[in-house]
Amino acid sequence: MNLEPGIAIRLALSADIEAIHGIDHLCFPAPVAYNVNTFLFYLHDRSSETWVADSADGVIGFTIFEMESRSRAHFITLDVLPEHRKKRIGSALMDHAHGRAMALGASVMALQVAVNNQLAIGFYERRGYVRTRMIKKYYENNTDAWEMKLDLRKT
Repeated sequence: MNLEPGIAIRLALSADIEAIHGIDHLCFPAPVAYNVNTFLFYLHDRSSETWVADSADGVIGFTIFEMESRSRAHFITLDVLPEHRKKRIGSALMDHAHGRAMALGASVMALQVAVNNQLAIGFYERRGYVRTRMIKKYYENNTDAWEMKLDLRKT
């Protein structure tokens, strides 16, 4: 996928944690946003990968996914700074994560999204994800979530 010149997708580094944490707190309310230790865990966890969208201004978006089994991957989060949305950065991060998960053997990618996050639900559905079940009180603020799945073999 073509991104604007000067934007690249790369593996996250420990030095990116502060930026990643800041972006997450801009994108999600306090009870839902992750703490720094969670990001450090995923950065160093062998079954997870953290990728960033990097520009001359620094990290402008990121995604984390983990391999839950040999054939199933799980999106932990996908965040893009508000001023950089609608530039296909989220799509590029998601495509990259799909490709990496498939290279690791995944045939299914799953995620959870708040039932009231219509923008994200629409984004995921346009990417081929389907709602598979509702999870009651999934988030710490007791918001319900949709579990959504994508058959990676059909992408």
